[in-house]
Amino acid sequence: MNEFSFLLPNEKQRSIKYITLMIQVLNLLSLGYFYLNEQGSGTKIIFIIAIVFNGFSLTYFLVNIRRIVFHLSLQVAFIVLAIFWILIGNYLFFIFLFAFAIIVKYAGKELKVVFKKDHIEYPSFPVNYIEWKELSNVVLKDRVLTIDLKNNKLIQHVLSNEPQNFIDQEVFNRFCIEQLKANDIEV
Repeated sequence: MNEFSFLLPNEKQRSIKYITLMIQVLNLLSLGYFYLNEQGSGTKIIFIIAIVFNGFSLTYFLVNIRRIVFHLSLQVAFIVLAIFWILIGNYLFFIFLFAFAIIVKYAGKELKVVFKKDHIEYPSFPVNYIEWKELSNVVLKDRVLTIDLKNNKLIQHVLSNEPQNFIDQEVFNRFCIEQLKANDIEV
């Protein structure tokens, strides 16, 4: 094989789910507060639509909280809610919700380490490309992936139980040894 990839567990997913829930509830309460204090009838309609949309978004999130993966629909919901705030004229709430939608996009993404013949793609922001010549050793043993860098950094992850992670460790370790030897690294 010329390439191996592993999914790492995203430890931030659970925290982000609760922060998302809190922001949706606070947004709903804020919309309700501003609705009750609004004088003009034109913007009250926008508030009602925004409250209903936020209610549906919150219900969807609560129903699917166990299995939800941060994907496009959640980001779209935050962007639509941000647009409601800009229509109402509250730019601070717009900036906050729009920024949170972007943060959710990057923090909730799938963490995939890809081992290729010329480098390793390590999931960070932005993606970190590690050349084989920067490594001392790479080992997969008992579902623990260890990447030992020459600069005395050690990266270790217990792999998630995804079907994609069930790779013959002997074949993977042989691939890594070949790449290290091709870059004149003693193993």
